[in-house]
Amino acid sequence: MMSCRNPALASGRGDAVGGGAADQVDAAQTGAEPMNHRVFSYGTLQLPGVQQTLFGGPVAMRDDVLTGFQTVTITITDPDVLNASGIETHLALIASADPSAAIPGRTLELDDAQLDAVDAYEGDNYRRTEVTLASGMRAWVYVKA
Repeated sequence: MMSCRNPALASGRGDAVGGGAADQVDAAQTGAEPMNHRVFSYGTLQLPGVQQTLFGGPVAMRDDVLTGFQTVTITITDPDVLNASGIETHLALIASADPSAAIPGRTLELDDAQLDAVDAYEGDNYRRTEVTLASGMRAWVYVKA
């Protein structure tokens, strides 16, 4: 895996992973202008500690579902990603033979710099692709490389 390109991750500036629904921010609560990118997260990008490390705090998220994919687990070895997530085993998406397979998750509303930070965080283990979610929204999602 190539080294992490995100200065926030490289500096080790991460908070402990944890928290619950009270730590999540709904897009309607932020009062901010709409962001340029939607990213569907089915895993660690929803964690408060990861959002703190990547974005400096929580970002707007909405519940959604991705169909036609299933999850597998991968082992993370990048120390910056391990520091941010606190988890060695992450989920990754692969296409499913069952078109009705459904992955619940949340769509994050991100700006250009935040999307760059996610690209760096996901590294060589994932590739970004555009999908249509159950809601009809188009979003980026990171699938197994």
